Amino acid sequence: MKSSIIVIAFILWINMIGAQPIQINDLNIPTSPAFVLLGKSPATIEKPSNPKAVGLSLINLWQSSGAIEFTPYWLSNKPAYTFADNIKNKNPIFQTLAFSIASSKDDSISNIAVGFRTQLAKSYSQNTIKLIEEKLTELENALGEGENIDQNKIKSLHKDINKLKAQTNWVLELAGAFSGTSSTTESITAQRSGIWANLKWTPDNSPITLVGLARYLSTKGNPAKLSKDSSFFDYGINISHQGDEFDLQFEFVKRNSKVDNASYDRLVFIANYQIMPGIVAVASFGKDYTKVNNVFSAIGIKFGLSTEKMRAKS
Repeated sequence: MKSSIIVIAFILWINMIGAQPIQINDLNIPTSPAFVLLGKSPATIEKPSNPKAVGLSLINLWQSSGAIEFTPYWLSNKPAYTFADNIKNKNPIFQTLAFSIASSKDDSISNIAVGFRTQLAKSYSQNTIKLIEEKLTELENALGEGENIDQNKIKSLHKDINKLKAQTNWVLELAGAFSGTSSTTESITAQRSGIWANLKWTPDNSPITLVGLARYLSTKGNPAKLSKDSSFFDYGINISHQGDEFDLQFEFVKRNSKVDNASYDRLVFIANYQIMPGIVAVASFGKDYTKVNNVFSAIGIKFGLSTEKMRAKS
């Protein structure tokens, strides 16, 4: 498994050459729903972001943990889809529908999960919409300068527009996943499924983002094997502070067992640092849900590839 993940990472890196790399505010691959369900993600509260064509995360490689996510809509260019369309689209369900697959291994236990996520609704502040329109007008004028086009100005405007595009005022995202756990290669000993919602809110002109979580998880176990039936309800909050090359997050999740009415807490600090566009290092440390042996840590690297291309004007 580990060798196949490395091969995928290499192929992804090769394909990134000449493509548009994802900036740090779009690299949330470790929080893909499939990874969250396995309990291996550095952060378990996803921060809704701009859709990406393909993303890959390699976390705790000594445990062969990895996840890949792709958004079908952006696997091909959409020349008829403009920035104006993107801003006006308040329910980008199809454009943001992403699928993920993740796997991990603990000793003799193998885990695999599949998941999805999509943005049900989003909104920009009037100030952000105004700034985007101004930048688009500047870009249109700069592109119309013929032989005197300033390439550096074009790149700068492109960066500014992409940054503004990520500054949604609020986003409601729906996610879900299904996983299987096996002690051998022949039998599945537990199956877990989950459905949850993330509500992101970013105050206007603020580097701070808040994400609220409501999640339901259900496990169907095999009493003769590893686990028993259980179900949980999670709710929590993720607070993040983002710069040009870093994203620092603080996450708190309260988990309530619906079987024995017990409650558990997760308290984790997550740091993301952009090594270069399209490649981000991630590390997290804190307390996991369990009562004993509850120190959680993860370290890894994320790759992102975006081919989303939109016209500046109609």
